[in-house]
Amino acid sequence: MLSSSGVAFAPGVVGLAFRFDGSNGFVQLPDDLFPIPLSGYPAGTSPFSVELWFRTTASGVILGQQTMLPMEPRGNNDGWIPAIYVGTNGQLYVHAFHSSPGMQPIISPRVVNDGFFHHVAATFDGSVRTVYLDGARLGTNQFRQQPYNNATVYHYQLGNGYTRNWPSAPNGWAPFQGIIDEPAVYNRALTAAEVAAIRQVGSAGRCPPPSPSEVIYQNDFERVDTEGDWAPIGLDRTPQGGRRFLGQFGNSTVTLTLTNLPVHSNLTVAFDLLILNSWDGSMPRSVAPAGPDLFEASVEGGPTLLYASFDNASVSLGRPQSFPATYRTNDYPGQTGALEVNTLGFPLGDAVYRLRYTFLHSTNRLRLLFRGSGLQPTDDESWGLDNIVIYPGGPTVTLRGVDNHGALETPTNVVLTAEVTPGQAPIRYVQFLANHAVLGIVTNSPYTLIWSNQPAGVNVLAAQAVDQAGRVSEAIATVTVNGVLG
Repeated sequence: MLSSSGVAFAPGVVGLAFRFDGSNGFVQLPDDLFPIPLSGYPAGTSPFSVELWFRTTASGVILGQQTMLPMEPRGNNDGWIPAIYVGTNGQLYVHAFHSSPGMQPIISPRVVNDGFFHHVAATFDGSVRTVYLDGARLGTNQFRQQPYNNATVYHYQLGNGYTRNWPSAPNGWAPFQGIIDEPAVYNRALTAAEVAAIRQVGSAGRCPPPSPSEVIYQNDFERVDTEGDWAPIGLDRTPQGGRRFLGQFGNSTVTLTLTNLPVHSNLTVAFDLLILNSWDGSMPRSVAPAGPDLFEASVEGGPTLLYASFDNASVSLGRPQSFPATYRTNDYPGQTGALEVNTLGFPLGDAVYRLRYTFLHSTNRLRLLFRGSGLQPTDDESWGLDNIVIYPGGPTVTLRGVDNHGALETPTNVVLTAEVTPGQAPIRYVQFLANHAVLGIVTNSPYTLIWSNQPAGVNVLAAQAVDQAGRVSEAIATVTVNGVLG
């Protein structure tokens, strides 16, 4: 439940988020949401996790717990825990929730009220509390969840909390000013790898993108039979997380053949490309004996969608890959544009690229070809596919305002423009992203956005046009800021 004022929606890391104006607003959560013992019960050992994104330039409570209702006066027998808050010194404090002795917050050494999105996670496995900031372990301690102040119910809310006597906090209710996005609660302790993966995927969210209302083909390789569509067929699971995918493949061509397609004028194909183990990028064999390592996706009788080199093994050496560019037209640092980096558990590295291509097509038969080349044996260099979806009638989009594979110097404000042609449904909104982080959402034409405070290095920009049926089309541009390659 949202309070009556002080909370609205605004662009977040993933779609829309809660925006708090720093007055007295809050988002009320269910009572007793976490397995914290009430008065008269023994210390709690039930595991849980909470994680979310936030952005602020001020201070305030992100997640509050107390025995009185939000914004109600404190009674003599009430208790309170500002479980996650940004202190008046700009540092992050996490104390989820109560133990003996009382205040044991884990505190970030650096400030987090810098105007950038940060990811925080707090986990409890029954005896140990661990806090993560931006995917890295911030601190841990032995912990037992204790009841307090004769509590018969615990109230929870986002964006506000009571802070009397807590360090670097005002003496009362401390409303949050900023953005809170993607809050999630789990009934187990997330692992360090899971937290890092959630933080890594950023704007893509925890799940594959939702499917449009009209889909020709879809497969996440977890439940759907691949017989008859794919050749050759091979399924595997990632060492970390056990994610099932199509693969592993090496120097071979894999095809997907679909027939009896409905009447259409264009198609969009979206999929996750898994680059596994020690790919060597664009380096020739005279420099890196296994290079160049290439991947290609194409339409039989139609366009080449992707032809690029990828690098996992040589990132620390500064060896290049061509992606997001076509092979040998530009060079970028290894793993540029990846949605996930080293989240799958392969011993020599891994990267996941979420790709989307819209192309003209009108026949009732489609054959897609995916091919790796220049690779070592599959135990050293391989690839796979996951979360593929194909749909007709989507919009088309072109990104203007920057030169693809160009450069710019800061400080400057760049006006990004998405030129959109609707497909079979009206446009719902256009989302602009930089390195998978949302810059903003525009719901009406002209679809323009000012991009400022650009970080130095390689920035992969995207404009995603989403129509009323859920179809998405994407245009990307890669820009190097201040001559820094990352």
